Amino acid sequence: MTTILFGIKDTKSNLSFTKAQVFPNQLFLLLNPLFNDKEIMIKKLCINGNLNELLNISSEKSTKKHRIFSDKDEKQSKKLKLTASTSVSTFTSIKSFDKKLGKNVRKYEKNIKSKDIGYIIPLNIDDNITYLKKSRNISNYYKICNDNNNFIYQVINNELYIIVSILKNFFNTNHKQELLDNLSKNLNCVKKNFKNEIEDLFNKKNKRHTYTLYGGCNTMQGHPNYAIPTKDEKYCHIAEFIQNYLTNESCNFEDLTSKDLYDNFRNSIPLNQMVDIKKCHFDKILKSENRFKFYLYLKDQLFPLIIKLESLVAKLIQCSFPELYSLFNIDIPNIKTNLSFFKSFAINFGLQEEANSDLIRQGATDPHKDQNDCLYAFYAVVVFGDFEGGDLVLSEIGLVIEIKYGHIILLRSSLLEHFNTKVLKGKRDSIVFYLRKFIYNEI
Repeated sequence: MTTILFGIKDTKSNLSFTKAQVFPNQLFLLLNPLFNDKEIMIKKLCINGNLNELLNISSEKSTKKHRIFSDKDEKQSKKLKLTASTSVSTFTSIKSFDKKLGKNVRKYEKNIKSKDIGYIIPLNIDDNITYLKKSRNISNYYKICNDNNNFIYQVINNELYIIVSILKNFFNTNHKQELLDNLSKNLNCVKKNFKNEIEDLFNKKNKRHTYTLYGGCNTMQGHPNYAIPTKDEKYCHIAEFIQNYLTNESCNFEDLTSKDLYDNFRNSIPLNQMVDIKKCHFDKILKSENRFKFYLYLKDQLFPLIIKLESLVAKLIQCSFPELYSLFNIDIPNIKTNLSFFKSFAINFGLQEEANSDLIRQGATDPHKDQNDCLYAFYAVVVFGDFEGGDLVLSEIGLVIEIKYGHIILLRSSLLEHFNTKVLKGKRDSIVFYLRKFIYNEI
């Protein structure tokens, strides 16, 4: 729960924060999407990390024979001795961290070179984003589909800058995997026990069967002592208050009235801890006991696990983009949140229905850019569910990326248009962490 002040950060982020100091030996040079409005394919590759040799051919004419260098081409992969990755990797060198972190970073960077795969777009995308076409058929996109960690770069002055990374084995230790599985279990529990509440509260006519709730802080101006939480956190706060009220007063849920509860709530809050919660919010929660239990479950069970997850993702950002992490990892007056680095998150629930004759699946998200996110920062998506389809599509650069359970996507979401294809089988959920530009003086 929070209030927002503008201009709290003195320095704005910039493109240099995304520069790659280390990159994989296995590099694929893609066709320039600015000059190829039809099919995107591999133009050339190297397996020795010789970036200069790879970029020197960027002006040569591409030939169809380079299409054999597809991730799906098992024969070619064996010929090139491409090895599946089993280690999480990071992107940039770290020069001024403690010894333990520095040792881990050096290990991660070593894994980047030997085990990960890089895809290079020979274009300054930041400068040319308005000229990139989005009209090519998706069948002509290049699909990235392998078991390695993947990094997608733009080229600026013959140097690589990260625009997307897909980390596929971040949860490769017991405690990380336990947290991931526990979150997955709780997400499934919410969908099983509170499906009707989710549909009623988050637009019952949703044709895509995907429902989103928000946590963290909301970007609004207000009095320094007047907290303005997100709508869902308001309901969680009310559910907690009701639970304490039921315990203290030894009464039943059916006996509660919104007027009495709201009066008691207002009288219990000191003037210096006021919260933007009104009687109408109590009316909403008291409509059904299951709705009350839904928000209490979020408050007591799901949100604490998300806070733990955010802490891990924040450490990933710290290792991957130390300058960016240092700039955004600040205390903001009047912001109240248990998140360590990101100040906001969203949970996307997939609630598809099935029928024998006509399967109604979780729909694709519309192509969009997250214009409220910081331009030179990354949003982080953690993927949940056992599903087929639901690929990540980057229409402006002609890429489709296969994603699965446990993958982490780091994407410059304000720069690149993105969406997901339809989930063809199973269910897909995700938790998204992001940095809103309004609270970081990035407008």
